[in-house]
Amino acid sequence: MTGDSGLEKALTATVGSDGLRLVQVLDHVVSRLRRHRYGFMPLTQFDKLNRRQQYEGRRLYVTEILYRAHFSAATALVRSQRWVYGIAAAKGALNLLSFAASFRGLIESSADALDALRPATLGIAKGWSHIRAALDSTRNRTFVEFGAIEDALIAFMYARRLTPKERSSAPASHAAKSSADYLALLERDSVPRIRDCYALLCQLTHPAADSVLSYARFHSSGDLLELWPSADEQRIEEFCAEFSPTGADVIMLGLNPGLVMLKLLNVFHIESVYTNAVDSINVNVIPLWARVHEYLDAQGWHQ
Repeated sequence: MTGDSGLEKALTATVGSDGLRLVQVLDHVVSRLRRHRYGFMPLTQFDKLNRRQQYEGRRLYVTEILYRAHFSAATALVRSQRWVYGIAAAKGALNLLSFAASFRGLIESSADALDALRPATLGIAKGWSHIRAALDSTRNRTFVEFGAIEDALIAFMYARRLTPKERSSAPASHAAKSSADYLALLERDSVPRIRDCYALLCQLTHPAADSVLSYARFHSSGDLLELWPSADEQRIEEFCAEFSPTGADVIMLGLNPGLVMLKLLNVFHIESVYTNAVDSINVNVIPLWARVHEYLDAQGWHQ
């Protein structure tokens, strides 16, 4: 998208110049991601290994956590980029309903990434020295479990609306959170007017009045109804004028946790979870990175 003047113009009109700069960072990283393969040992085999070779089991345990962290961060960024592309394409095509569906998808996607990746990133940063020790069993043999991190990342990867049959057997981490949970999270992060924005998008994407009456004009105090099939452009412009700051903040909250997680994983210098694309990105202004940096410094990390 970066370099496409039409799409950049559409995005600027939708989320402002600040939002466009965030999308350019998102594009820079996603366009440079390469294929990764992550090997996960079946639980029964892992239990046997852990009983026979405890230190090798610990090494595998933390390695698989780093794999999940990398995969989750990368896919969060890819997913955000795709929703942003959908918003820009729908605006360019003057398609109000596709625009609303993509914007709603971006809100939910960003909240989901923030909910999982922010605590997982902080957890890995706090446990950096213990993870390094587990990766190299000749070092400090003190071991710490990272169950909360693992649960957050598993939830990001596998959470869904469970069927009645699944509810009795699936782990709690596999149950998707509600839209209300996500909106509350975004409100706590001070996203402006997020509930009003989300409510309107739902009214447009559901078979509700707004999805119908957006294509109508009323005259003579409501006595005369006019069909307006080309209303998309004006309705989108009205939405952007009202919710542009909301969109920019939503993009930021969907971008930053994945970006910081990838930056943190690079600190381990493990090829399978290393992302060259983030090396050139300055994350010092991101509050989450400041907290990560503080935790790493306290454990003797030298940049």
